[in-house]
Amino acid sequence: MKKRKMVNYLSAPIMVWWDITAQCNFHCKQCYSSSGHKAPNELTTREVKDIILQLYEGGVFYIFFLGGEPFMRDDFIEIMQYCDSIGMGTMMATNGWFITEEKAKLIATAHPSLIRVSIDGATAEMHDEIRQKKGSFSQAW
Repeated sequence: MKKRKMVNYLSAPIMVWWDITAQCNFHCKQCYSSSGHKAPNELTTREVKDIILQLYEGGVFYIFFLGGEPFMRDDFIEIMQYCDSIGMGTMMATNGWFITEEKAKLIATAHPSLIRVSIDGATAEMHDEIRQKKGSFSQAW
């Protein structure tokens, strides 16, 4: 991979927020993106990697992946690992539903800087009501 050119000013945003999918397994009351079903024109893995490389070459330091639920994409860990392989920093927001111990170990191989798991409310009942999914609090926790 080619090295970044060092300059005394920023030539690109430090971070890009990217809703990597519209697909989500929850129907949260406060959802800003009306997530649910996969968009018919969702980018392929190759298209995503091409954009990531363009962002990296353009000087972006981090991508903050959101959704929908990023882990609804079967290739999301591959995408994260690709970012790591070229030196692109990553962060993510997830509802935590799909995170198992095995998946957490795979995520760790991509060296994300931040993983945000959403907790809505002080009690499991409140969180599950907002997220519209019974058991979502305990899984996120």
